[in-house]
Amino acid sequence: MRPRPYPIIGLDHNPKELGFTSRSGHMLLAPPPWVDDGRALRDYLVDLTRRFETELVLYPCGDDYVRFLSTHRESLAKSCLFLLSLIHISEPTRPY
Repeated sequence: MRPRPYPIIGLDHNPKELGFTSRSGHMLLAPPPWVDDGRALRDYLVDLTRRFETELVLYPCGDDYVRFLSTHRESLAKSCLFLLSLIHISEPTRPY
């Protein structure tokens, strides 16, 4: 792979996830999106933007993370870039 001009950082709450074995980027442990209604993860992401002194580009991978991003979209939009539907995503109304 060619070197990238930007850092690739993966976040997950479970260190056993596949991303932690990747050589394409750095993985960091983060709070789960369901702890404290997602506020812990939101605050963690905002703190990362301060540490890196730049906006983060977020790609949620999984339903819990999409729901988290939808819930906290307004507060994260000040420091993170992401694409999301204009419709707020809520808890599923029926079992899968």
